[in-house]
Amino acid sequence: RPASLFAMTHTPVIVDYNSSTGSNTNPSDCVASSVGTSVTASGTDTGTTITFGFGGSELESLDLSGANDDDSDFIYCSTVSGRRHLFQITAFNPSASACTSVTVAQTIDGTFSGQAWHINGTRQSFIHDSNTDEQDWVRGWHVRLDGTFTKNGNFRPCDNDRTTVAVDDPPFILEASPSASSRPSIEQESQFSRIWQQREHIMIKVRGIKLFHDGPGHASLTNIIISSGAVSFVDCVIENTGTTQPQYLIEMGSGSRVARMFNCYFRGGDEYVIRYNSQEHCVIDNCWFDCRGVHGTNAAVLCQGQDNVVTNTLVSEAAGAGLEFSVAGNVGRNNFWFCKNNTIADCGSHGISLTGTPSATTSPAHTFYIVNCLLVGNGGYGANMPETSLHVETSDIDYNCLFNNSSGGYNGPSAGPNDVTITTTPFTD
Repeated sequence: RPASLFAMTHTPVIVDYNSSTGSNTNPSDCVASSVGTSVTASGTDTGTTITFGFGGSELESLDLSGANDDDSDFIYCSTVSGRRHLFQITAFNPSASACTSVTVAQTIDGTFSGQAWHINGTRQSFIHDSNTDEQDWVRGWHVRLDGTFTKNGNFRPCDNDRTTVAVDDPPFILEASPSASSRPSIEQESQFSRIWQQREHIMIKVRGIKLFHDGPGHASLTNIIISSGAVSFVDCVIENTGTTQPQYLIEMGSGSRVARMFNCYFRGGDEYVIRYNSQEHCVIDNCWFDCRGVHGTNAAVLCQGQDNVVTNTLVSEAAGAGLEFSVAGNVGRNNFWFCKNNTIADCGSHGISLTGTPSATTSPAHTFYIVNCLLVGNGGYGANMPETSLHVETSDIDYNCLFNNSSGGYNGPSAGPNDVTITTTPFTD
């Protein structure tokens, strides 16, 4: 299932970054050695051709044949009001070895005229200018990382891709390079910034990456905020090991679209590890929320969307509840919560908790499944679901195993006919 999330129906623009050997998007000798300094180019308001102006040089053309060595060819405008822009080259005119202009895939405008341009190169980080590389990535790009990359500000992929998004637009993909010997990481060095900030509606898919913060303090509410995008994390490590924790490790606000998290490890967050506060749906499968008795004082995971699925997941030692599902903001909708094959153990409060204050006295019935779950050693109920007050119709609670929950198995629903309550720990060292 996770692999299908990355199925491609278009030809992606591939960009490789290696923190030791560099990338193919830095200013390079490909241009500079030919003229001694950067060349200038003129773009038109609607054209896609960049014509080199040699500024007094006696050269009539440039030999850019080496540009093909990088597999993906880019031209880079270095100084447009302190911002940096990348354009994919589709043709060298009249040829790469005797080039006077290049054709690019993206439409350009007159603000780029007369600026310094470079082709390809070996940039090794994302922080060399005020408009960093990841802001100029766009939908359809496929960026592959190898090594450790540090940031002193928010990592903001596709921040400048602000055109209207269509349903069939390709996603932006960020993943580990096939040649990476270990998991690539993006580490936030500044104690006052988030690791990740996604503000647009583009679908972003992240696979095999570690997002990491170990600063001593944190001024923002979150390490990662996804306020109006759709995102999937597959095989990722996302953690804050700093002495001061953010309010949430991950917050997905009311404007968010779909969130999918598969095969991931999460550690960090004060009130919640994940706070999903959207009317869309959240899917979590085969993940581990490693709370260590200090993270998630309210709950490890809060799902407040319309439809939420948590399966094959371990929640261990949340300071508060394990999984919290809320009807707040969802009155008048038929909400669906599905929990299957989960282990929720040693949390400070309930294993599974249903909360919220409906504004109406009646509401369409909500559907709740708890099947094949192991609810062990939690400080409240195994599952706390006051069905009458929250208008919940419990469709299926069955085949669960309960042990040593302080307040008992269930509050609200009855145990399933095939539930078991055991008297000795189900775990083996």
